Amino acid sequence: MFLLSSDLLVKGSHSYLNLDLDLDPEWWPEYGIPIGSYVGGIPADVSALYDSTTGVYRRSYTNGQVLVNPGPAARTVNLGGAYYRADPVGGGFVPPSGDISGWRVDYTAVTSVTLGAGRGAILLNSRP
Repeated sequence: MFLLSSDLLVKGSHSYLNLDLDLDPEWWPEYGIPIGSYVGGIPADVSALYDSTTGVYRRSYTNGQVLVNPGPAARTVNLGGAYYRADPVGGGFVPPSGDISGWRVDYTAVTSVTLGAGRGAILLNSRP
């Protein structure tokens, strides 16, 4: 989630993320997290997204927010309301059968999150 959260933190109108392991077909359920579009344009500098109160970087989206803790210590963030944390399950090389029905994103209701060192979180306003 750190990689995806970091990508969403600095995402612009022409940036894309492709999680890739090899030449074989792959799929990651986190590709389908419906966070929406970023709010407030693209900051000139990533420091504009730093929340000094919590010690993490934060960016708002139309259906949620992204938090990134690149630091060496865990940080707990009180969200000020209920959100749904996206937790991908499965993903990677598509099996020969093509069956990826067990791969999904679970959404857990949270009012705060603790981000370990080098961790990120994607939080949605409502459960999909």
